[in-house]
Amino acid sequence: MGTVLSVFGLEPKRIGGTEMYARELSRQLGEAGWKSCLCFEGAPAPAVARFLEAPNTSICVLPGISNPNAGVLRRFADLLRERPEIVHLSYTPLLSLYPLVARMLRVRKVFMTDQGSYPEGYRPSRAALWKRLVAAPGALCYTM
Repeated sequence: MGTVLSVFGLEPKRIGGTEMYARELSRQLGEAGWKSCLCFEGAPAPAVARFLEAPNTSICVLPGISNPNAGVLRRFADLLRERPEIVHLSYTPLLSLYPLVARMLRVRKVFMTDQGSYPEGYRPSRAALWKRLVAAPGALCYTM
């Protein structure tokens, strides 16, 4: 099988929900014969790094992944040169160049998870035209 690159725009300082999710994801990928690369905004605390250890799992750090700029995009592209088949983005901007860079570098599938939470009674509204065009021409896009 191949590799799944999971990008988390946060620093894993303690064992919480995201870290438990990352560990379970890596475990299940390993059972299916896949490698798991977990990429974080900052280095995991030592206890978290031990918690995430698994034979099929590697950890990388990409500072600035939650606030992309040209340097971060270059380092992200360097990660993709390791040829993951799947990239999953979490806690990163919903509208960014990450999916485009991944597709240009022949990543087979790109997934994004919106981790935002909204107040009770929140109603999405149609995004500005420029945001809809950036997201996908002709697609419906709502502000988050």
